[in-house]
Amino acid sequence: MNFVDIHSHILPGLDDGPSDIADSIKMAKVAYCDGISVIVATPHDRDVLAKFSPSKIISLTNTVNKMLVEQFIPVKVFVGMENHLAMDSPEQFDKGMALPIEGTGSMLIELPFEFVPWYAEDIMFRLQDRGLQLILVHPERNAWIQKNFSILSRMIDMGVLSQITAGSLMGKFGPLVQKTACLLLRDGLAHIVASDSHSYKGSRSPILSEAVDYIGKVIGFEAANRMAYETPASIINNLYPGMSEASG
Repeated sequence: MNFVDIHSHILPGLDDGPSDIADSIKMAKVAYCDGISVIVATPHDRDVLAKFSPSKIISLTNTVNKMLVEQFIPVKVFVGMENHLAMDSPEQFDKGMALPIEGTGSMLIELPFEFVPWYAEDIMFRLQDRGLQLILVHPERNAWIQKNFSILSRMIDMGVLSQITAGSLMGKFGPLVQKTACLLLRDGLAHIVASDSHSYKGSRSPILSEAVDYIGKVIGFEAANRMAYETPASIINNLYPGMSEASG
């Protein structure tokens, strides 16, 4: 079964991901060898908007996909963005400055690592009113959620999906993040696993298989397949059951 990685900083020169396109291609090769067939390119919105525009994401994605075809690497890259949740996120979406995953009504959102803003749930509601399926990335790295899982539970009750990072489960962000990720997994507060990769090597490489094996041992291999393939595949095909009609 091929994996679908919906969170990756594979595009070159946009944020803290690879510096050149050669390294982007190396990332895709590593991902393919690990069983990943689809990657969503999700550069940080703040980095993109500070230096470029969302159109740069589209053009770079097209270039990377062209090179992957030329080099016979069977990986498809989709346009996306890691959108930092802010008070003006709905307006940014309206202006095309906060991007959902290409061809879908699903959008990655990121909280600050240190706290959860007082306006977070209100802004999430406003984004949902626009027909968006929200995917909260790496909640296990948020200091407040680490201490109080009910914060994340309320968001999930709102219909938000939770994406944990493979490296978190493997201890690559420290013991507290690892413990939190494992507990979220056991408590049913994680729907998707993604790489959040930034490089073709080291602790931020596009490797999912180790985490998928771990998930399988903890909550079952059917659940692991759902987190690494079924749910993210339904998202990129705009078929996720929780999607509102407005998102189509």
